Amino acid sequence: MSGSNTWYTDYGYDSLGELIQSYVYDTNGSRIEKRDSVCAQSQDTLLPAEVLRVQKYIYDQKRRMTQLQQGAKVFDYRYDPSDYRIGINAGIHTRDFYLEGEHLEAMYGPGGQITDKYLRGVVVDEVINGYHPPRGSE
Repeated sequence: MSGSNTWYTDYGYDSLGELIQSYVYDTNGSRIEKRDSVCAQSQDTLLPAEVLRVQKYIYDQKRRMTQLQQGAKVFDYRYDPSDYRIGINAGIHTRDFYLEGEHLEAMYGPGGQITDKYLRGVVVDEVINGYHPPRGSE
């Protein structure tokens, strides 16, 4: 790659020694790209075909991931002034995070509906249970 940014790449292999993943990192050690080779059914021949999935990661000057690009899908991440991630926007799919201190307590979807709740134990960072209400309920 050119310029003052020098990048490095890491590779993943399956049990047969075939390349299935590659990762590209920037000079800060932040992953900026992930490529997966996935075997999928070809629409034309009905035979397995290799599909390449690419994810790109965008960071701000504080090295917080602000965007994930996966094909046509784009996920934008929001942070509070203390640099905790408080939300994800992905088109019509939006999630807001409720934090109690630095602990994730709940996630809210569009319209403020709870999508996930978490029950914590007495041990630091111990999640006892997660609750995901059925669609259409609160």
